[in-house]
Amino acid sequence: MISLRPLEPEDLDLLYRIENAPEAWTIGLPGTCYSRFELKNYIASQTYDLVGQGQLRQTIVRDGRAIGIIDLFNYEPIAQRAEVGIALLESERLQGAGGAALRLLCEQASQSLHLHQLVAKISHRTHAACKAIFEENAFRAVATLPDWSFAEGSYVDVWLYSRIF
Repeated sequence: MISLRPLEPEDLDLLYRIENAPEAWTIGLPGTCYSRFELKNYIASQTYDLVGQGQLRQTIVRDGRAIGIIDLFNYEPIAQRAEVGIALLESERLQGAGGAALRLLCEQASQSLHLHQLVAKISHRTHAACKAIFEENAFRAVATLPDWSFAEGSYVDVWLYSRIF
């Protein structure tokens, strides 16, 4: 059973592994590493308030064990839009957790947070399963962003996916 919950202090090791994994840098800032101290302070500062912080980061839990992180970020209050990102431990991928977590987040986004739209950026280098997770959750490809990110020595296109509630 998959559930979502706010970040807790015991998520420090999980967050450290996910934030410092090179594959997480294909869309974001390449080479950005975080210390445990920085991440500990980040967790302590979380208020679980999308409007106040502009982001909402939650832990993905399977049967009581933290296995990943799901984010709403780049929140746009006037447009009622946010970007979404999912990061799972490598050992937890391709087992349905990402899709289940995204379903829960979409319910929360539309019903509790009253968002109008969610957006995801997916690298062309990403495994096809990533695209499938979003497509199975009613996201559709709306654009290709050419040479959007730089990873592994070259530029790569990114697909822009959108879901409107």
